[in-house]
Amino acid sequence: METRGLVIFDIDHTMTESGSGTDPFYFAVSKVFGIEPAKDFKFETGKADVIYLMELSRASGIDQIEIEKRMQELYAALLDFWEINGKRLYRLAGVKEILEYLKGSGYALAVITGNIERTGRKKLELANVLGFFDMDICSFGDAFVTRGRLIEETIRKAERKYGIRIDKRKVLYFGDSALDVAAAKEAKVRICAVSTGKHTMEHLNGSSPDFLLKDLSDTAKVIGIVRTVCG
Repeated sequence: METRGLVIFDIDHTMTESGSGTDPFYFAVSKVFGIEPAKDFKFETGKADVIYLMELSRASGIDQIEIEKRMQELYAALLDFWEINGKRLYRLAGVKEILEYLKGSGYALAVITGNIERTGRKKLELANVLGFFDMDICSFGDAFVTRGRLIEETIRKAERKYGIRIDKRKVLYFGDSALDVAAAKEAKVRICAVSTGKHTMEHLNGSSPDFLLKDLSDTAKVIGIVRTVCG
């Protein structure tokens, strides 16, 4: 199979947003352990779901052995949250138009995300973008907890599926956090950071991404960046 290039997207705060309300990790920990989770817990953006679940559970007084024993229940509770609260999730401006153009132009599209696969697929479905991505080459947080490893895994999957050798310098990753920038550098791919998450333009600029945008609403500019990197 021939492909024009590989473009990888993060999900949360890059392509989608979920508005205000109950936090899904608080919901999961409360449902599984029957407790009120620690209210003063601080989430560091860009980590994998499994890390958030473990850290919040420990901060709420749950023993590590018990957490690990019930991790599949926590994963199921996360999916339950989005089944119940799916209307909260929405697609950010420009995303669908960009994906339509890239897929129609022959680019291979993948997601890498800290979401476990069941939850990640659900979010893509809720945002009405699932069909744009080759799910055979996507990588999720239940495979690896570091984003650099997830990017590398997606490249390996794409090489196996398409029977080609991928030049990492021509792979472009879109993400919203400084951890995304660090992951791209670790994997030796190019990164376009967008400030649609919790990190400001100034903060992201300090991590030295290859490209930096306020958001993905300027579709012509985004497509121009893809062409510059991937051809």
